[in-house]
Amino acid sequence: MDSILAILKPVLVFAAVLFFIFFLPLYLLAKVTAKRTKEMKGLANKLGARFTDKGKGNLLKEFSALSLFKRANPNYSRECNLIQSQDNQGQTSILDLSIRTSIHDKSANIPTVVCFKSSQLNFPEFYLKPRQMLDTLSGKLGYRDVKLDKYPDFFKTYFFHTKDRSAINALLTKPEVVNFLKKEKNICIEGKGEYLIVYTRKRGIPYTIAIDKLEDFIKKSQQIFFLFAD
Repeated sequence: MDSILAILKPVLVFAAVLFFIFFLPLYLLAKVTAKRTKEMKGLANKLGARFTDKGKGNLLKEFSALSLFKRANPNYSRECNLIQSQDNQGQTSILDLSIRTSIHDKSANIPTVVCFKSSQLNFPEFYLKPRQMLDTLSGKLGYRDVKLDKYPDFFKTYFFHTKDRSAINALLTKPEVVNFLKKEKNICIEGKGEYLIVYTRKRGIPYTIAIDKLEDFIKKSQQIFFLFAD
């Protein structure tokens, strides 16, 4: 008996280590994922919107011209917990965007994004984000950090990047736009043509918005849409 236990002991230890290193994290991740899906479905029902736990990649294609979606390789990235509605203004989509750049990218970033597609939107490509050091690299990609002397305090905290200076005249000449954004610290906005997306960053990284804060964020995103719409 002792010899059998001596043989089994390392096997059991190995099995326990394997469980805690591999299977337990996967189990916990599955629980968190299932909880998030249930919460997002509940929010969709509350909003009277359609819900799909996994999108078909349509938004990844439609919004591919925008900076955030450019990072999401459509072969490996996923649309998760998709809430969609349609009205006279156009289509609104809320989703958790699982961003992977390649098959080897194991640490997916999953920001919550509010996406608008509307004929009431029409502007050159731009993105507007809280300032951080890494954003200065965008100049190498053809974007320019555009500022208006009229709002010096605003441009101390926000980068307005565009390849077309006329975008600033289309978007930031309204005082209500600047006043709204001055109250927000982490909101990021990107747009081109009839497409507009809104998401948030924490320590410079787009992140998943907790369900208890998401409804308020959707309302803020809708405010941004109406501020920017023609």
